[in-house]
Formats: sequence, structure tokens, C-alpha cells
Amino acid sequence: MMPSKDNGFVNFLMPFGMIFGSVIGIIIGIFMNQLLYGVIIGGGIGYVCGTLTYFLKVKKEINKKN
Repeated sequence: MMPSKDNGFVNFLMPFGMIFGSVIGIIIGIFMNQLLYGVIIGGGIGYVCGTLTYFLKVKKEINKKN
């Protein structure tokens, strides 16, 4: 399940998930006056979502090849 050229945009899901989650965390953190916690939690949630999406997509491609 290592990244390859065949995966295309799927290789960038984890980093973009972290960036997107951090941005959402910053926006929420500004309104709740807990900016640091918002960035940490948002980045973590984004990373988890990106990772899950990555593994589901790669697993789907592996099953399609077999």
C-alpha cells in the first residue's frame, strides 16, 4: 500500500487532510478563544480522515486489480 504514480491525487490526501483540518481548527479556535487546541485537534482529525480515505482508496484499487 505504498504510494505510487498510479495512485495520482490519492498520495496527497493525508497532507491535505492535515492542512484542511488545521484551517478548520483555526477558524473554530478563533471563535472559542482556544486557537492552539483547535489547530492541534483539527490537524489530528484531518490527518485521520486523510489516512482513512487513502487506505480505502488504495484497498479499492488493489481489489480491482485482483
